[in-house]
Amino acid sequence: MESTISTIAIFGANGHTGKLIVQTLVQANNLKCKVVAFVSPRSDFNLKDTEDIQVIVRKLDLTQITREELGNILGEARVETVIIALGGEILARQLMIQDAATIYGVNRNYPSDFVMPQIAWLPRGEAYIHPIWTIKIKLLQQAIRHPAIKSGRMTYTLIGCGEFYDAAEKPLMCVPVVWERWIHNKNAITLQVVGSPDRNGTYPGEQHGKARQAKYHPYGPDAGYLDPSSAPQELQRGDAFPVDFLMTLRYLQGQGMFWRPAGMRHNDLFPEVKTVSSDEYMKNLTSDGDK
Repeated sequence: MESTISTIAIFGANGHTGKLIVQTLVQANNLKCKVVAFVSPRSDFNLKDTEDIQVIVRKLDLTQITREELGNILGEARVETVIIALGGEILARQLMIQDAATIYGVNRNYPSDFVMPQIAWLPRGEAYIHPIWTIKIKLLQQAIRHPAIKSGRMTYTLIGCGEFYDAAEKPLMCVPVVWERWIHNKNAITLQVVGSPDRNGTYPGEQHGKARQAKYHPYGPDAGYLDPSSAPQELQRGDAFPVDFLMTLRYLQGQGMFWRPAGMRHNDLFPEVKTVSSDEYMKNLTSDGDK
């Protein structure tokens, strides 16, 4: 059955998540609609129109535009659905976008969520939520409690994605890539461990299943939350996320906290989407790391 949605507006279409959403819409055979991709004026993002879906890239400075001005733009494009895939400081403009959508009469909103904010339980039992997640939680509460939502004039959907943050281009924060490169290059490796550096850590070698001891960088969770400068310099050379946030992620991963219960997984609703096992995921990471 074909969708009846006519126009979808995507804010942050040039970001990691936004690009994937645009690509998915372009490749969807049963979705006949127009996509308005809003990007920063400094972005070089561009996407040609396709046969089935018309994609219009529009540069917009969200820090300067008013909700009335944006509402007029959405109205002129006859937008029916808004997807907000913003991140960083500009995410604070999410409420303004929702207000603008309400002015025109947009009836469907996908606020920026895309992750499951995690609580880190520290060794002494105290709970810690990183400021980035604190901000996202606050903005999400604003979005789902918006007057248009309460009145029933607008509906919303939250999209929770996987919690993996490993990236082949950042080997210091990706153990499979670090280890695979060691196997090929025979160089000494240092694993960046958030937690107790005294715990044993072994990984399989390439001959006869031998296990080899890795060298740890000795910083613990307290240093990670209170003193990000304790992290290696390679992690402090600029990133989309601050060092202490990356360290918090690794601490949570080490605790096995990145787990989504069955009631929050809906892969069965999207049979056309190919799922990837953990083994395949790790294999893809290490393959990218060798390029």
